[in-house]
Amino acid sequence: MFSLVIYKDKVICTNANNPQGEGPINPNNFAPYPKNPALAKFFIQLGRVDELGSGVLNVYRLVKEYGAKGQPLFVEGSSFSVEVPIPIRPNEGLSEGAFEGAFEGAFEGATEIVKSNLIKLTLLLASNEGLRTPELKHKSNMPQKTLERYLKTLRDEKIIEFKGDAPQKGGYYLTQQIKEKLR
Repeated sequence: MFSLVIYKDKVICTNANNPQGEGPINPNNFAPYPKNPALAKFFIQLGRVDELGSGVLNVYRLVKEYGAKGQPLFVEGSSFSVEVPIPIRPNEGLSEGAFEGAFEGAFEGATEIVKSNLIKLTLLLASNEGLRTPELKHKSNMPQKTLERYLKTLRDEKIIEFKGDAPQKGGYYLTQQIKEKLR
């Protein structure tokens, strides 16, 4: 049994284990040994293992270096699980709050629902630049007319721009001005 679940702020990995104890593992007081020898042999064959047992210390060290908030959690039992916090990178997890600040005043007069939808559409384009209308319609689940209206608003406010010779060959991108504001 092996599972890897990726959340917005953490990754949880669980696999079968030959337990040497029960409960959380303290990195300051543990003896390294392979938790799952069959899985260890697989990673050794791939050349993906530094040294058996070095993972716990490496994860603790690297979580801090990558800027994640919190500590990893290793739990020993009939299955071995690791919960590793991950940072949200600016280009991967731009928040609605960041966009609201960048667009302050751009959507004056719009209802909260419309503002929220415009921001969600912009977030979608920020992480998937170059999408065309059919792809945006599919990913946003917005009706065609509503999507076209929102795209026009975003273009008029110089938040997005269409790049390409024809609708079949181009896509929507954030403007350079907006990218600079978000930095």
